[in-house]
Amino acid sequence: MIKLFFYSIYTLSLFVSLSGCYSGDQTLIPQDPFLAEEVKTGYNIRIEPKVDILFIIDDSGSMSEEQAALAQNIDLFTASMDKNEFLDYQVGVISSSIGPTYSTRSGRLLGNPNIISRTTPNGILILPQTISSVGTSGDATEKFFDPVMAAVDPNLNLNPGFVRSDAFLVLIVIADAHDQSVMNSGFKLHDALVSLKADDSEKVLGYGVLAYPSFFGDTCSQDETINNPINIFNFMGLFTNADNSMIGGGASLVAGQNTVPTHFYELTNVFSLCDSEFGQKLANIGDDIRIRVSQKIPLPVRPIDGTIRLMYGSQEIADKWWKYDFGNNSIILDPNVELDESLTDAGLFVVMDQADPIKTVGKPVD
Repeated sequence: MIKLFFYSIYTLSLFVSLSGCYSGDQTLIPQDPFLAEEVKTGYNIRIEPKVDILFIIDDSGSMSEEQAALAQNIDLFTASMDKNEFLDYQVGVISSSIGPTYSTRSGRLLGNPNIISRTTPNGILILPQTISSVGTSGDATEKFFDPVMAAVDPNLNLNPGFVRSDAFLVLIVIADAHDQSVMNSGFKLHDALVSLKADDSEKVLGYGVLAYPSFFGDTCSQDETINNPINIFNFMGLFTNADNSMIGGGASLVAGQNTVPTHFYELTNVFSLCDSEFGQKLANIGDDIRIRVSQKIPLPVRPIDGTIRLMYGSQEIADKWWKYDFGNNSIILDPNVELDESLTDAGLFVVMDQADPIKTVGKPVD
């Protein structure tokens, strides 16, 4: 049986714990050997982690100090992303204003260039400038769900090249008020985001930097206090990272207050706009994104159970440091794995026999 090699170059500075080893729990039937001349290295398929990150920032009159804090600390966020030199990321910024009065915004990415990537010249300077340009002269009736829906809608195509089909999609909401969208609910928006990722909810992440003093236990100024941002918090609870984000977010008070739904206290993907560790927690969001995007290696074909080997350069990584996720056909790395740093330019790759895609027993139903 000819071996297939799938090369990846992930940086493995990962921190989420995975327990035990796992090589699959399904019986996979091999297909006939490939008809080819003698093959020494097999297929070489480069797999790079990709992520598209969308900031939606409240541009109402009460957000001046908060936008300034974000612009001043955004370099900590990008520095966290840059810890993985192979992480292919894009960052875009939109505002909370939408409608005829705000036709130059309304889900359109701001700034020039409006997509910042690792390779953007002076991107580390342009991104803070883009955030500062959001300003505070936007609609006092803040909307978050509607502009995001417009920004990612493939039919509108307002932002060509931003949402890539093979990338994770991350939404970060920066706001001091509740959502007053007209066309979309949080549930509808979340469904749309997941559908863009072929219904793989793990490839859609959400974070909120919000004002809600009853929840965070601080004195942060909350716009329109008669309307608590319950719909945004419910929206944040829909993401797969809602209760396991490692950003140091979540509630500061004991659950059970009449003004705060109890289930909100399970959220960890949110923190206060007025948090004393604002910069560090922004950096933690960057770390959390990098970890989640980098630890999952999708495989382009099904492996035969028991044939998978994970290699780093010439060294084999013991199976206690990874598992095979049959449902998602991916290798999941233990973030605590330690690699030999002396193997410079070594690639991470999977050696495996391919299963028959038609005759695979136990193949999940699409």
